[in-house]
Amino acid sequence: MAPTSTPWQRRVDDTLIVNAGAIGRPANDGRRDACYAVLDLEGGRAQARLVPVAYDWPAQAASMRAAGLPELCVQTIETGWWTTCLEVVPPAERARGRYHVYRDSLPAGTASSAAGWGADTAPEAEDGLAVTSLFDTPLFPARLWLYTNFHCNLACGYCVVESSPTARRRELSLARLEALADAAVAEGFKEVYLTGGEPFVRRDAADLVAAAAARLPTVVLTNAMLLTGPRRADVIPRLAELGNVTLQSSLDSATPAIHDRQRGAGSWAKALAGIRAAAAAGLRVRVAMTETDANRGEGDALRALLAGVAEVAVRPLVARGGSADGLAVTDAVVVPELTLTADGAHWHPLGADRDASPDFRLGDKTLTVAEAKRRVIERFLHLRRADGTLPEAFACAI
Repeated sequence: MAPTSTPWQRRVDDTLIVNAGAIGRPANDGRRDACYAVLDLEGGRAQARLVPVAYDWPAQAASMRAAGLPELCVQTIETGWWTTCLEVVPPAERARGRYHVYRDSLPAGTASSAAGWGADTAPEAEDGLAVTSLFDTPLFPARLWLYTNFHCNLACGYCVVESSPTARRRELSLARLEALADAAVAEGFKEVYLTGGEPFVRRDAADLVAAAAARLPTVVLTNAMLLTGPRRADVIPRLAELGNVTLQSSLDSATPAIHDRQRGAGSWAKALAGIRAAAAAGLRVRVAMTETDANRGEGDALRALLAGVAEVAVRPLVARGGSADGLAVTDAVVVPELTLTADGAHWHPLGADRDASPDFRLGDKTLTVAEAKRRVIERFLHLRRADGTLPEAFACAI
């Protein structure tokens, strides 16, 4: 139920409960109006209509300042959004508002030390408010993940979404991807990550990348094995022409043996060739190494191999999808990164497989980007309320 200063009505059995709100606390919807209730009886049954009414809120704000009342309370009157007492607002209502958390509760950086990524920093208070949206902070980065497909030319044993050549076919069409990218722009996302599966097993992969890059800076996750060859001679040049595309690939060792043991004979050489070709064409390239017992400590050797070619980061093995070993990750311990697939919306790209990670599911494919984003915030607030802790970022992105 909403706080008592928010206008609402609810029927309990035969009793109608009505709250018309309060002049000193707007309804947390951006409107500064007050509200009154019109009550009536229809067939012996009580009915109510909540009617907004304008009042001189600037005069009220001025009088509050003159009286020395807290500035946070004045800002609520001036903005129409709650800027104080957020903790009393139920998660569903709080997620619908503009402000979700107190700025001083945000950590200076939330990158997982185990993952080895650079830390994000808390946003500056440009508007002078002590509160902020959860979105576009280190606790909910403004990057949207799109799974273009789930089938892959490899069948890695530790794949978090169980991609393989025989994986159930699930694809985002070009039209669907364009619509999602347009919605991402409208909702304030700052970059798009395209992943799979292996995006480049699709014949239209370059079209998908171009569509995303026309709207937002785009990162494409690929094993890099399908970027070269006579039939794909135009792929890398076309991606390089787009100007705001980054490729992120994987090598699990500075030498072939360990990598090929996980990903198949000859895969290391093909991946390295694709990585080098992309870098030579002027594309920005990133490479992640998934650390296991077999390759522990090889990060420096891989950085030396790819010096001047790609940025390198080491990330831990995760127990998701096809991997029974590694870090156990849940929505309670990892920062959300909204992820959309042909099946629906998910909390994080690590758990974007509807079958393997039902606990990360936010809803089906009918969800809009705006509603999926709201559900992320609501779930985050529920989890935050449950134990009072803040999660860390597990960065699939570098």
